[in-house]
Amino acid sequence: MLLWDSLLIVTDSYTQDKFIHIFHKENGNLIKSIGARGQGPGELTHPISTSINKNTKELIVYSFNSNKIIKYSLDNITDNKVNYKESKINNKNGLYIADVIFSENGDYVRGIDERMRFGLIENGNLNVLYNNFPKVLNKNKIEEDRAVMNYSSMWRISPDGKKLVQATYIGGIIEIFYIHGDHIHQENIYHYFYPKYRIVEGATPLGISWIAETVFGFQHLWTTNNSIYILVNGGKASENSFFPQDIAVLDWSGEGGIKFHLDNSINIFAVDEDMRIIYAITYPKEGDEDTKLVYYEF
Repeated sequence: MLLWDSLLIVTDSYTQDKFIHIFHKENGNLIKSIGARGQGPGELTHPISTSINKNTKELIVYSFNSNKIIKYSLDNITDNKVNYKESKINNKNGLYIADVIFSENGDYVRGIDERMRFGLIENGNLNVLYNNFPKVLNKNKIEEDRAVMNYSSMWRISPDGKKLVQATYIGGIIEIFYIHGDHIHQENIYHYFYPKYRIVEGATPLGISWIAETVFGFQHLWTTNNSIYILVNGGKASENSFFPQDIAVLDWSGEGGIKFHLDNSINIFAVDEDMRIIYAITYPKEGDEDTKLVYYEF
């Protein structure tokens, strides 16, 4: 979910013929859907990451399976024609790209192994900036450390492009990084729950999945230049704790805690600090098959 001017932009990566849906922030009405499913020009196969370049007024989408970035113009988005441009990533070393985030400094990418954890696309070329993964287990199991950090984890960059945060779904680990030009360094790491999981047999690279004893950590992120907003679970898989309602607010040193307890279980959210509104997509309640676009004032 993204905010731009009077628009609220939601990406559905799984079920739609068109992946990106644009709504009015004020009334929630759907303006249009773009990003058709397919492999042709302007089409997407698996758009797992979206961001906005406020300088060029473009919606930037990384299409995972086709290894391309599409930039849709947000100027005159209500017109019938949608203007876009697309480019392939020159990934000459065959590095695995999990997703892409645009910042004021450029297009940052995230990888999954020791060859690249974070990189930067410059002039179409992919350059590695950081390749360290933290030690999160008590035993010396580097591959499992990486698997924990990669399993359904999320990351965001502050709007000014100076800070980065990553949080895990299994184990509840938050890492905070600072970005200095083409260098990234870890500033802080916080462990909230010990990661419990099972190893997926035959997965390459090594993969994990949750078990009954798993405590779920975090499920979505939003960042501003001053704060990290994070959707907190904290429940066990054995308790069917899949539907979080709590949002914590941290500063960029990691200080803070639960601030909002919502009256709905939510999946993703976005925060307009100026208007003091949280926009969110709900999980369907029992007997209600539809998700809803909701907002909360604070």
